[in-house]
Amino acid sequence: MLSVLSNLSNIVIPLVIFYIVAEGLLMKTNVYEHFIKGAKEGFLVVIRIMPTLIGLMAAVGILRASGFLDFLSGVLSHATDLIHFPSELVPLAVVRMFSSSALYSSILSARILIL
Repeated sequence: MLSVLSNLSNIVIPLVIFYIVAEGLLMKTNVYEHFIKGAKEGFLVVIRIMPTLIGLMAAVGILRASGFLDFLSGVLSHATDLIHFPSELVPLAVVRMFSSSALYSSILSARILIL
């Protein structure tokens, strides 16, 4: 089943791109110009949100490095045992509330530092 979905996604993505280009050509619009305009707007969005992402990644990294998240999971372990929630997931649940992308990047950077 997984290989079918993988093969389907390999086919669907190029078909969508081809459809967009073909539709633009049929409508006699400058597809490349619209693509460049969209790319510029996307780049400006990335520049606007970059400081926030860097701040979140730094904050999550500091929390992980300080050991606070491990301390918090230890303190809450009795309460999490009562509701059958693994205490090891408390740091993930806390950080996930703020930013899932910052969480994943901090985990990745922590794994890179360990290696």
